[in-house]
Amino acid sequence: CQLQGPSGTLAPLPEGNPELESHQRTASGDVQHQHRGSCRMSEPLSGVVRLFDRLNAAAAWLARWSVLLMLAIGIWNVVGRYLGSAVGINLSSNGLIEAQWYLFDLIFLLGLGWTLQKKGHVRVDVLQSRWSPRRRNRQELNSILLLLLPFAFGVMAISIAPALRSWSIAEMSPDPGGLPRTWVKSLIPLG
Repeated sequence: CQLQGPSGTLAPLPEGNPELESHQRTASGDVQHQHRGSCRMSEPLSGVVRLFDRLNAAAAWLARWSVLLMLAIGIWNVVGRYLGSAVGINLSSNGLIEAQWYLFDLIFLLGLGWTLQKKGHVRVDVLQSRWSPRRRNRQELNSILLLLLPFAFGVMAISIAPALRSWSIAEMSPDPGGLPRTWVKSLIPLG
């Protein structure tokens, strides 16, 4: 199917960029997905696709900046531990250590969708390297429909109740000086 913008006009994107080869740009500047075939996706559905693409891009942006913040906190934890022991003051805390793994959770859970969309995930293509592009695409679709989506919806369904419970009791870390657990538990169904 071919997605078509409100203007109805599709102009080709610049050549040579493999990431954009399966897309076209509308006259208004919106990037639209280009697929083989003659059917067209309805406007409401293409709007939903664009919304999910924007949400995915925002999640990736947040995950990207979280990497830098996590690294800065990690460096401080290491330096603070050694510097603090040299001067006799504790410069690290359980809150900072937990912040590191909360950020790792955020990076992993929110960055997964972007990585999958950009085909940056790790694959072991022992069989797929010998398959035709059509068979590879069919296998990719079947894997998403039969494995990825049921797993993702299952994890989401199982994790909503513990996340809501965590919010209802204002769950905190059991460690002294730790962070609230509510935010990190909410990332699981969101991811």
